[in-house]
Order: sequence, then structure tokens, then C-alpha cells
Amino acid sequence: MIPIKIIGNTYLQTAGAIQPTDVYEAINLNKSGGKDVNYQVTFRITEACDLQCSYCHWNGGRHYSYSDITASLDKLFEFFQKHRFKSVVFYYHGGEATRHPRVVDVLKYIKDKSKETGIIAYNEMQTNLTVSVDRLAAILEYCDQLDITFHYLELRNRSYKLKAFLKNWKYLVDTNYQIHNFDVMLEYIPQEYLPEFYNHVEEFLTYNNIINSEMVYRFGYAYAYNEETDKQHLEFYKKHNKTEQTYNIDGKVYSTNDLFKDGVNCINWQCAAGTETITINGDGNVFNCGIHMTGYIRKFPEIPYTNLVTDPVALSKMSVLYKTGTRCKWDYCGGDFYLSRTKPNDNN
Repeated sequence: MIPIKIIGNTYLQTAGAIQPTDVYEAINLNKSGGKDVNYQVTFRITEACDLQCSYCHWNGGRHYSYSDITASLDKLFEFFQKHRFKSVVFYYHGGEATRHPRVVDVLKYIKDKSKETGIIAYNEMQTNLTVSVDRLAAILEYCDQLDITFHYLELRNRSYKLKAFLKNWKYLVDTNYQIHNFDVMLEYIPQEYLPEFYNHVEEFLTYNNIINSEMVYRFGYAYAYNEETDKQHLEFYKKHNKTEQTYNIDGKVYSTNDLFKDGVNCINWQCAAGTETITINGDGNVFNCGIHMTGYIRKFPEIPYTNLVTDPVALSKMSVLYKTGTRCKWDYCGGDFYLSRTKPNDNN
């Protein structure tokens, strides 16, 4: 049983039951950006979201200022140039990035920096798909990849949000827009709502321009586990899961769902956080990985690795992290499961 820490209405898993001893290998991945790139930046331009899903704590925060965001981007592109990166991807983690008042300006700024520096920069937008159609269209003009997550229960509880989602979905289908990742949260849903939920998902999956689609099974169940719902969700998962990320840990194959459910503890393992990816907030704060950032935002005893806006030696620190990677100190992974890891070297 994974220890659970209650923070307000949110339950955060605080320890990983899966503890690698010899092997941790990512086998099959829905590659971010859909292309081979030198570096990925998980970029959080906002902590705010218009939904309040029970399993998520990214909804009550703030939008980061546009000036801090652009100052951070200027420094980032200096870092990219220093290490002669040819291509990078910006993955927009929330909150709900489409809700930032200047999200279109941010996306365009990155494209302008790309032209200025000659570094190919891809924008990968993760969204709950509830903005207006006009704003969605403006955002997509500067996006290279669209990822959608369907949060049924919260959308149903606010019917106008579900209408917005369905309206946007129709726009995507009518324009034959490619969806790279379509994820469905198989959350705890009252029995009377399940037929409608399943019908929605099955209809979505008939769209032939979805590249990857994953049923996120048993994520966030600690707060409201229901055996009957779980059984039906499992059957639905087996029937409709289209693509799945998998991992070899000590000879056993796990899915992303397994890792979220039981948690991964890689303390002292050498992780590619910093060498392959980085997590950066719009205020310039830099974090090794997702759980580092989450701990800091949730007021745990964490401090950012550096700050691109205020630290005069931030680029030097970024270069050190890029060359060395991260010796993991966290007993739960925040979702960066795709990162390569090597077993501890007792001589280090």
C-alpha cells in the first residue's frame, strides 16, 4: 500500500512501491514531439486550470507573467545555442496552458526565437480542450503537436464545459486536425454515468486522425476506490487501449498505468533528468524533473535548481546539470517515466 499524504482535497502518493535493483528501461514510448529532438522543456506558464478534477492539484494557482516567461525563454535559447542544439520541444504542462491570457503570444515568441537562432522549436500543447473554438484555432496556428486529455466527470459536473469540449472536438474533426496523444482518465465515475462516459469515448476513438490513445487506468483511485467501477474500467481498458508506454524493470514489464498506480522509487539511481529534459516554470524557476517541481509547489522542503531570471550564473548551472544528469533523491516519480536511468554506482 502506497503511503498517501492529504493536501487539502488532494491525495499525493509519497512513496514508490516499485524499487528497481538492476534494470530500468523504457521500452515503448509515445515520443514527445513525435520527432527526435536534442532536448525537451516541460514548460509551465500557468498553475491555473478551469477544471478541478479530484485527482489533480493544478487548478488553484496563478498565471506567470509574460515578462518573466519571455526573459526565461531568452536565457533558454542562449543555453540551447551554447550546446549547439539543433531542435527542441516545449511541452506545456499546467494548470491549463490554453487559459493563460497570453498563451498565443508565448507560442509565437518561441517560433520567433526559433527563426532568430536557427534552432527548430516545436510547441506541444497538452489541453483539456475547453477553451473557445476561436482561441483554440489561434493556438493551433503555432502548435506542432496536440495532446488531449478527457476528464469526463469534471466536464459532466459543469455541462457547459462538456459542451465546449464537444464543440472543439467537432472543429478538430471537421478540419481533420491530427491528435498526437488522446488520453482518457478512467477515474471513479458513479455507475449511472458510466454508459454515457463509455459512449463518448468510443465515439471519440472512431476519429481516424488520432496517433496515440491511452486509457489512464486506476490513476487517483486512492480517494474513491469502487470495485465494480474498477472492474468495468479494466474491461474497457483492455478493449479500447490503443497505445501503451511500457517499461522493463528487473525483467518485469510495466505500463505507465502500473507505475502511476504503485509508484517508482529510484533513489540514488542516475537519471537523465537534466540531460534529456528539464522542467521550468514561467517565473524562471528550474527543476530537475516533475516531482522536484511538484514538491516545491506543494510546499515540501524543496528548492529550485536555479532561476533563469534572477540567478546570474543560471546558464552555467544549467550546463553542469546537462552534462551530469541527476542523482535521484525522490522516492516517487512524478511522471517522467520515459527518462533513462542507470543503477547506482557504489563508488559515487
